[in-house]
Amino acid sequence: MQMLRKKAIILGSSSFIGLGACCYLVYNHSLMLLPILLLLTSAATVCFYRQLQRLSIASLIMENSILTIPVVTVWSNNDRSLPKRKKSALVVVSCFGVLSGNEVYKFNCDGIRLLAVEINRESMFLTFGTEEKKRHIKLLHGLSNKEDIRVIAEKFRYETGVIPVVAGWQEDFK
Repeated sequence: MQMLRKKAIILGSSSFIGLGACCYLVYNHSLMLLPILLLLTSAATVCFYRQLQRLSIASLIMENSILTIPVVTVWSNNDRSLPKRKKSALVVVSCFGVLSGNEVYKFNCDGIRLLAVEINRESMFLTFGTEEKKRHIKLLHGLSNKEDIRVIAEKFRYETGVIPVVAGWQEDFK
């Protein structure tokens, strides 16, 4: 979350400095560099806007947390933003998405829906996206108490409307 804030501050500063430089060039009638500087400033401003959106979604995820895992292994086989290898990060799962380190995976907004949740003894599988484009994330949750799993499953059902499939115990439940 702090890295997301730092990126937003850097991009906002870049946009502000670029705008100031454009005004300086116009004031001094140095119009040769103006188109290039306007293009770079516009790109920085667009990136700043997108970073602010990502930061607001991350704040929403943190405020509405269902499950927070201090250190977790995140794995994805079809997501280009995650490498095929595993990596460790702080993970927060909420009804609005997953915050994994500096990555934000949003769902239940903008047409992206949480489609399925599967919880077993070691991990949790989240499937989200649209019917045409689905994404899958596997989280190693580290929970061993059956009652904790039951509480998490109930939170998912209540908050998202998706009924998690819980398996791996002798007595499975829904």
